[in-house]
Amino acid sequence: MPGPLPSVTIAVPAFNHARHVVQALDSMLDSGLPDVEIILCDDASTDNTPDLIEAWIREHRHAFRRLHLIRHRINAGLCASLNDIVAEATGELIHIIASDDYFLPGGLLTKTRAMVEHPEWQVAFCDGQAVGPENELYLRSLVAAAPFVPARLTPEGMGEELLYHWAPPVHQMTWRRSAYKVHGGDYQYDTTVFCEDYDSALWAAGRKIMGFIPEICQAYRYRSWPQTTNRNSIREYRDTAHVLAKNARAFPAHLRAGCELLSSIHFNIAIGDHEHLEELWRQHHAAIHAYHLRIGHTPAAPPDDPAPATPAPGENAATVTGGLPGILRERIHDLETLLSQTKASLKNTKESLKKRSAEAVHLKEELTALQHRLRYHAANPARALNLWWSRLRKKS
Repeated sequence: MPGPLPSVTIAVPAFNHARHVVQALDSMLDSGLPDVEIILCDDASTDNTPDLIEAWIREHRHAFRRLHLIRHRINAGLCASLNDIVAEATGELIHIIASDDYFLPGGLLTKTRAMVEHPEWQVAFCDGQAVGPENELYLRSLVAAAPFVPARLTPEGMGEELLYHWAPPVHQMTWRRSAYKVHGGDYQYDTTVFCEDYDSALWAAGRKIMGFIPEICQAYRYRSWPQTTNRNSIREYRDTAHVLAKNARAFPAHLRAGCELLSSIHFNIAIGDHEHLEELWRQHHAAIHAYHLRIGHTPAAPPDDPAPATPAPGENAATVTGGLPGILRERIHDLETLLSQTKASLKNTKESLKKRSAEAVHLKEELTALQHRLRYHAANPARALNLWWSRLRKKS
């Protein structure tokens, strides 16, 4: 029989989400959990997000065991916000949610019960739906769109699923507080990278301590950046390459090689090396195909040609039809556009540098000649005076 419900901390990193933060906080009311604290960290928002949070705290201060807002004076990034929240957390479980997302009815209770029923899980993520700025439904299930193989979302199979299919957003994850370094565990969010979701998921999967909660518990606000300032797609690819290489050592040999291959793909995208990219992609897709054969799974549709789906009422048809591959193609298009612009800018810079280099050579030659003349006249003052006098007489 599952034990009693544990104490819970809801971790809410916030940045410039004035439009949605109250909805996020309201979704935590009437959770059905007996012992809840909410810790928020505002990462130097430039809108009135912290004012709205403070007003909400004043209104609902008696509904929770503890409500606390941390405020950064300068924007430090999502990972720094999460580390600060975790350091102050007192709940046995830590549910993470962004300040523009929200829990669905019963979602918090479902996630908490799942962690009680699976004491072997140190980390878990739930399914979620993707919504737009006005709560319009984009995707009914993020996991179905990934596409994961649900039967493989176990501590033993999670590594291959993350490597070959998708990484869950950090805001859908639940952690045991004891897993974090500050509370005696091993994990701490890496403040040097943007892809904190992939990094934390790979870390947990490599140690076989990550589980999956199949219920749709949260709504993920698609395209409601930024959670931190200065997001850069090129940097994200470079950082993804880094976290794959960093976490590869925790996996068995065949998955370690897969991590290193995928790391090379992301690195080549980041530096714009298309010469080797096609062969690396071929090797990666071959590994995915071999994985599907080994587990006896046939994908419902090829990744590059998703089967059409019927949108639900109010659902974005283009998003449902394109699914995750459509999102990835859009990201690739954005990167190619950025790369093209960077190359054009680099070409213009090179031409400008070449022109200025020629000018510098000419000026250097003139300076050398002038210095030679000054040294000569300094060594022969009488001759220089006679030369000056003769030139003056000619002019007169």
